[in-house]
Amino acid sequence: MTESEPSGCQRSLNGMSPTDNGNGDIDRSFWQEEVRYIPPAKALTMARGTFILEAAALMEQSGVGYALVMEADGKLAGIVTTSDLMHDYIETTSTEDTTIESIMQTDLVTLRPEATVAEAAEMFHANGIQHLPVVNADGTVAGLISVNEMMTFIAEHQPREVLNRPPDSRLTFEKKEGV
Repeated sequence: MTESEPSGCQRSLNGMSPTDNGNGDIDRSFWQEEVRYIPPAKALTMARGTFILEAAALMEQSGVGYALVMEADGKLAGIVTTSDLMHDYIETTSTEDTTIESIMQTDLVTLRPEATVAEAAEMFHANGIQHLPVVNADGTVAGLISVNEMMTFIAEHQPREVLNRPPDSRLTFEKKEGV
């Protein structure tokens, strides 16, 4: 979404994550990073008037299970998922001239680029969703964050030792994992 990352989002040359203070403690400040620094997911966009069969073919070709539905002025109108397409196919008698406008979800959960990683995590969890469109103040789409990108961002900002810790840091594994 932007060309540069803040210095706090890069691994240092000594191999420690910026979240590791060297004492084994975790600095959780990365939760306050803005979502604009999370590399965006691949976003397929379609116009309201896209036919359902065309939408299904485009989603399959692109290897994604969703598409952002856009207004003519570039603003976000809704989202359509493969689940929406399947429900439409199963529950109705769509014809070849039925458009995605009739099945798209319009009650969307979105984020602003300045929202924090913590806010995004809460939105994913509270709404049971896997994709969050990032929308500028003028309504144009800045990008899309998926749960996968979010988890990758979180994992990359943890020291390796933290990722291998048991849930309770006072516990230890009896033998190395994978052995």
